Amino acid sequence: MAGVRVKRKKQRAKNFCEGELNILFEGVALKKDLLFSKLNTAVVSKNKAKAWNNIADKINSQFHGTRTGKQVKKKWQDVKQECLRIRALQKCPPTGGDPPPEDPWYADAVLNVLGEKTNLLDGIPGETEMVGFPHSVD
Repeated sequence: MAGVRVKRKKQRAKNFCEGELNILFEGVALKKDLLFSKLNTAVVSKNKAKAWNNIADKINSQFHGTRTGKQVKKKWQDVKQECLRIRALQKCPPTGGDPPPEDPWYADAVLNVLGEKTNLLDGIPGETEMVGFPHSVD
């Protein structure tokens, strides 16, 4: 039985607290030019990974955690996606009479990092938004 491996359950990480999220937002705001660069060379990718790891190190140093750069990057992506989803629902609420969802407490911080006029929220400047199907002229 020397070759038998015991499967261990992967331990779940703690939820991010408000202080950790604030450090995340500050770190992303300081390094946003690098982190959101469209260049995808090996050097840029390594620098992006280092930047995420530096943000994770700042979080870990203040909160005695074991966050990795990958976990921090994933959290940023999740928080950003949630804010954009809620803003889209506020802009065009679903039918049914329910009130649109309220912004989470960190929405302003995330949207400040993304920029006031981001294409993610407002679409492409100068383009018109089509609602429904165009009518054909016979």
